[in-house]
Amino acid sequence: MSDEAFFVEYRVNWDDVDPNLHLRGAVLVDYAVNTQYAWLEHLGFRQARFAEMGYDPIMLRMEARYHREATYNEVVRDYPVTMAASPDFSKWKIRHSYTKGDGEKVGWVILEGTWLNWKTRKAVAPDAEVAEALNKLPRASGFEELRSLMGAKPE
Repeated sequence: MSDEAFFVEYRVNWDDVDPNLHLRGAVLVDYAVNTQYAWLEHLGFRQARFAEMGYDPIMLRMEARYHREATYNEVVRDYPVTMAASPDFSKWKIRHSYTKGDGEKVGWVILEGTWLNWKTRKAVAPDAEVAEALNKLPRASGFEELRSLMGAKPE
């Protein structure tokens, strides 16, 4: 596991704001999904590689909390950490904490998910190489171990 803080910076675009000129909630979710793919790429797993493996991460649940507004042209940083995961990473929960450039909290998004096999359309555990890389990601304090979605493996 690494203690290195990974983050992605976003500059709030005009089409990211609502009529009150505040960052739209759906945009925070879009940022979270983009950050997760950036995170995977940072670990060496590009989109083409997942295409070769035949599976991709998918979201099962999303929760958001807002603290302060972010407005047009402000910089927002997304700091993801793993809150919970099964030992095989067949199920995971990642919190994305958002701050402005000055450190002021904007909010957070929690995404829970699994991996979807494109052919069978069923949840799968990622390859050992992917699980090993994910195990190096920063963990939240109070990290929780989840039950695998794969059930008992035959001996």
